[in-house]
Amino acid sequence: MSVEPKSLIVSCESPSYAVVHASAEIGIQAPKDRPWYRLTLPASKKSQGSPYLYGVAWPFLVGRVQAAPGMCRCGRPLPDLVQYEVTFDTGTQRLYYLGQCAHCQTVYWSDA
Repeated sequence: MSVEPKSLIVSCESPSYAVVHASAEIGIQAPKDRPWYRLTLPASKKSQGSPYLYGVAWPFLVGRVQAAPGMCRCGRPLPDLVQYEVTFDTGTQRLYYLGQCAHCQTVYWSDA
């Protein structure tokens, strides 16, 4: 008797692997082993500035926003999110806000 395998639905809320990998360089603890959750920030929360990870490696801190009111999955307040500009190997640049809960190490992010 043959049993048909059931479909497995996988949902991933992390940014690209390059961003996850490089986030260790800016102080995100064990980024490949932590859950990532995408937040939507209102336009009024997004600051101007251009800190960046050059070649997806080096950060320069300029912008910081307080995450939307809410709680982390562990019950603590959401971490502040810091703005970074990531430069990929292709030369493409993209802004991200990143932050990590100090208690449970969950990583939160948003497109800038």
